Amino acid sequence: NYFDDYSKHSNFYYFINKKMNSNENPKDYKYALQWRFDGGNQEWTWWDAQDISGAQTPQWVTDEMKSAVRTFDPKHRKIKLGAQLSAYLENPTIKDYLKFSSMMEPKQKSSTINRIIGGGNLNSNSFTVLAPDLTDQQKMEFINNYVKGSVSISDYKKMENNLTNQQKISLFIQNPTILNNYDVVKKVNDELTDEEKYELVKSLDNKKINNTDSKVLVKKWSMTAEEREKHRQKSFYVFLSNPNNFVNSLTKVDPLNPESYRTINVMKLEKQIKPETDMYGIKTDNGLLDDYLGSGVVSIPETILNLLKSQSTKI
Repeated sequence: NYFDDYSKHSNFYYFINKKMNSNENPKDYKYALQWRFDGGNQEWTWWDAQDISGAQTPQWVTDEMKSAVRTFDPKHRKIKLGAQLSAYLENPTIKDYLKFSSMMEPKQKSSTINRIIGGGNLNSNSFTVLAPDLTDQQKMEFINNYVKGSVSISDYKKMENNLTNQQKISLFIQNPTILNNYDVVKKVNDELTDEEKYELVKSLDNKKINNTDSKVLVKKWSMTAEEREKHRQKSFYVFLSNPNNFVNSLTKVDPLNPESYRTINVMKLEKQIKPETDMYGIKTDNGLLDDYLGSGVVSIPETILNLLKSQSTKI
């Protein structure tokens, strides 16, 4: 039954090297190339003469030989699946969409997609299968009706390359827990404009965001343009202090940057394990103390030191 089973989802091409023989090259003298057309697993698999599979193309198989297979395969599929295609178009399912999609005419493909979407019982994996062929309107229908609260981080990473920024915003609103993944949040922070991030936060259920780093960025996204500009006009600095050394090392941080929170937490830990150590913070005009970053009490001018002593707040 192996042939019948494999032939349902794959075409096979046989490569025989006539300069080799089975005695001298029992594994390499011939190969079967399995080409899956249903989107499952690996697209190309090579089977040697001893029926051992692998992804690596045999050394003696040339680009010209592979090109001949690529040229012929569409015709091969049409011959093999033509009768099945007619039956599929009568009752299309998401399961076999990739198997037949390359054979459909544009009108057939559009009609098939509409029937699959209209049939319901869809999920984020269905979106991943159909996404390259969906219109923007169909993508929004998917997001708003079929994937509410059901998109995992791994699902989103499969979907994201097929989404516009506005579609991503809609998806996050329906599935806010995706934003608990900091890698996703960082990428979104770089991809969306300030206005788009503000639009997202206005409709986002912030209670579903429980990752500390994500919370910090979501808070930043919630700022108006005026608030963002006001924030940019200020700088924030922290430092550790002890009776013999008022400023250990001046460090610049940003209360709306998760990386700064990690810096502050490390300093707090150092404060806990060193007796008589305090931690201070100061807010100034933008960049006022940048020239003294990394500096301690010895290299900071007296005027700046007095400023730190008079205006810093103990944390």
